[in-house]
Amino acid sequence: MCQEASASERNPVGTLRLGAIPTTLALVPLLTESCLQQFPRMRHEIHTLSATESLQRIRDFELDIGLSYLEDNRLGDFVTVPLFRERYVPGSAASCWPYFGRRGRVFNNQ
Repeated sequence: MCQEASASERNPVGTLRLGAIPTTLALVPLLTESCLQQFPRMRHEIHTLSATESLQRIRDFELDIGLSYLEDNRLGDFVTVPLFRERYVPGSAASCWPYFGRRGRVFNNQ
């Protein structure tokens, strides 16, 4: 990308090569849309890859950015920026499990 983004910092030209693990694909448009609006001469290549393959391709300069899990010991050699924090909650139809029929009930998993 350093060679491809040749125009200037204010109006870069080139291709941003992004590798994303499947669970992060929903975030890709949120990240790329504003970039494309601000820098219309930039193009994006999106690759769906495993975390291992993304890291290897970044090391080999075949990708510029990777979206993966932060809880990965192999990230020590990389600059990382947290994008969001996941929270999981159980869900069910209220009739299937009476516990979920109670309003205001929250599980605290911390």
